[in-house]
Amino acid sequence: MITFLREPVDNLVSIYFFWRNFKKPTNVLHARFLAERPSLVDFARYPKIRRLMSQTYFGNIDLQRFGFIGFHETREADLPRLSSLIGLPLDSSLYLNKTAESTDRPIVSQDRSVTDALESLLSDDIAFYWNARRKFGLS
Repeated sequence: MITFLREPVDNLVSIYFFWRNFKKPTNVLHARFLAERPSLVDFARYPKIRRLMSQTYFGNIDLQRFGFIGFHETREADLPRLSSLIGLPLDSSLYLNKTAESTDRPIVSQDRSVTDALESLLSDDIAFYWNARRKFGLS
C-alpha cells in the first residue's frame, strides 16, 4: 500500500477553503458544510474531520502494512523515492487540485488562538501524522 499524508492543520485549512469555494456538494459531509457554513474551528469539530487521518482514513490499519508513506510537505523528495520503488517515472512538478489562494487563509495562520484551537481539536491526527513520520524516518 502507498499513501501520502499532509500535516493535519494544514490539511484541514486546505479542505475548508476548497469546500467553501466548491459550491457543488461532493459528498454528504460537504453538503452539511455548505448548508451550515461553519467557522474553521467549528469545521474542525465535525467528528469525521476531527479524526480524518487517524480514524476516517486509516482507522485500524497498521502503518507497517504500507510499503511507502510520503508526505505532502516533502513531496518533491518523496516522489522520486516512490518512482524508484515502483519503477515508474513520476513528475514532482505536477500539482493538480491545488486550492485557490484566499485572502482569509493567511489570516488563519497568523491568529494563534485559531491555530491553538485547531491543534487541540486535531490532536489525535497530529499524533498519528508524527508517528508516521517517525516510522518512516522523516521526523
